[in-house]
Amino acid sequence: MIPPAHFQDLQNLVSVDLGFNDFNGSIPSSLFSLQKVQQIQLSNNNFDGLLVDFTNPSLSSLDTLDLSSNKLEGEIPRTFFELGKLSVLLLSSNNLSGTIKTVEFQNRLSNLTNLDLSFNNLSIITSDDISLVSNLPKFSTLKLASCKLRKFLNLRNQKRLKYLDLSNNEIEGKIPTWIWEVGSGSLSYMNLSHNRLTSLEEPYNFPNLTVLDMHSNHLSGVIPIPPRTATIINYSNNRFNSSLPESIGRNLSYAYFFSVSDSLLTGVIPKTICNATYLKVLDLSNNWLKGSIPNCLIESGSSLGVLSLGNNSLSGKIEGTFPRNCGLNTLDLHGNGIEGTIPGSLVNCTMLEVLNLGKNNINDTYPCSLGNNTNLRVLVLRSNRLHGSVGCSQNQHNNWPKLQIIDIACNKLSGVIPKDCFLQWGAMMADESRDPSKHLRFKVLQFGGIYYQDTVTVTAKGLELELVKILTLFTSVDISSNQFSGEIPSTIGRLKALRVLNCSSSNIPETEFAPEVEESKNRYDWQFIIIGVSFGTGAAIVIGTLMLSKKVRHFWDKYTTELVKLICLALGIRYAPYGLFEEDEDEEKETLDSDENSDESELESEVDRSKGRYCVFCTKLDFSRKQAIHDTKCTCFDRTKLLPTLSSICSSEAVSPYIKL
Repeated sequence: MIPPAHFQDLQNLVSVDLGFNDFNGSIPSSLFSLQKVQQIQLSNNNFDGLLVDFTNPSLSSLDTLDLSSNKLEGEIPRTFFELGKLSVLLLSSNNLSGTIKTVEFQNRLSNLTNLDLSFNNLSIITSDDISLVSNLPKFSTLKLASCKLRKFLNLRNQKRLKYLDLSNNEIEGKIPTWIWEVGSGSLSYMNLSHNRLTSLEEPYNFPNLTVLDMHSNHLSGVIPIPPRTATIINYSNNRFNSSLPESIGRNLSYAYFFSVSDSLLTGVIPKTICNATYLKVLDLSNNWLKGSIPNCLIESGSSLGVLSLGNNSLSGKIEGTFPRNCGLNTLDLHGNGIEGTIPGSLVNCTMLEVLNLGKNNINDTYPCSLGNNTNLRVLVLRSNRLHGSVGCSQNQHNNWPKLQIIDIACNKLSGVIPKDCFLQWGAMMADESRDPSKHLRFKVLQFGGIYYQDTVTVTAKGLELELVKILTLFTSVDISSNQFSGEIPSTIGRLKALRVLNCSSSNIPETEFAPEVEESKNRYDWQFIIIGVSFGTGAAIVIGTLMLSKKVRHFWDKYTTELVKLICLALGIRYAPYGLFEEDEDEEKETLDSDENSDESELESEVDRSKGRYCVFCTKLDFSRKQAIHDTKCTCFDRTKLLPTLSSICSSEAVSPYIKL
């Protein structure tokens, strides 16, 4: 923490840069009283609490204020908008709240060129008043991501704008044509992702953009032709429902990243896509594409780092030869109808970390040719027609020291699993030095902060789970549903970091695993047996004594009866109360009988008015839900008439902990 008065005597201080440290507590208030300070940079720390007002903001010489990536709370003080010389205001990635009107930027912030309020709890209110719009500062960078915007800001007069981020808002409807004229040709970055945009207003003319990001919207119709100058194009997670234009490749001449995944694409993959010679990431997964994979995509593996075509309707064989200088990091072709064999030239892809060929029609043997790939981390060959043994020659051994996920389930692999098969998988052995937050990803540009996030689907207990981030600590081995014989090698006990192991539906007998392949001995632990018997005996004595008590028996019988009546009512069964304890005193018996008769008559009257009964098949009592699951198509009566009565029963102290409506 920095004391509040730490800077009060530094009246000649001009620049303060404490960014990227681990400071916490409140920002020193004395810092906001210095008249000569021009730059305050405190980003990427743990400062929290409320912001304080500037002293005499009109006299301040402050040019740059960067408080981004902290834990600051509350509203932005009004004096922040009175800093007449302020050029850069960066407050993103905090917990700031409140409402800001765009008119507040036109008063004294005439010199403001760089504004970033993204990723807070702020609400930005826009204005359509032309006089107000014309008086806005002339921005070069404007970032208002996650600011609850519901419509586009009127930026027609922003001639200097180069960087615009309006992502993660609530903007609806069409993208207006005037947005592409912003900056008078100088606009290079446009991010409109994570909104509710439906289409592009015609005619549109992209400027000389370097980055165009429109993913996660509701865009439909023909896929927009990318700007020729763009290096990053992301159209994924939309509703285009169209095919890729035949000329698409000519507009990707400078592209490094191109993604149109999850966008209902149809048709075939145009061969002109291979004209994008600088392409590092091509993601066309989760669409309805058909036809074969263009040979040139396989043979251009020297430039591609990620080729993701999974979950389409592609067919045919994997034609072409992977080049000797193959640079593929991720090859995902799963969920198609690919046939034939796994190309032997795949051995040239020594940088390969993720190989997913699952759920195809590949008819081949175990891919021993991958045995020399020391970078392989994920291997998925699930649900194909692989056959033969998993044994490889000494020169082609499964030397995969970084392998953490292997899934070869649902094939026709047979034979005995080699004992030394698991000894080469070092990543599945205990390694305390690994970062628990590290995950697999591909860096698109060597000097940029743009990554492609690897994903994979694993099966655990019959459920398919998609890992949107593949943590390096997650390990899984699935060899189920094959034709293996013999025992599971005891060497699997060395895999101390293994999280998931599935060997089901094979001819492999169960065996016991222990670290260092230690022998286990069958023996009784009498210490735990004696403790268990003693606890059971004590519990029986206590409960038995309570049950002999007359008051306890009355209490238990009363509320058990209420619960039974509730269940019978839900099942449409008429309930007739049984007698109470015969040895009860007359006064207590009469009181209990009168209470039960009144409750019963009330319930029966509700049932009589219901004109029907509950259906046992559509109404279920679920202890994890607040309301019963009811099928609206059923002909049973409206249960809302019974809610007051049922609620009164279930709200009782004895019943409410166990059952909820």
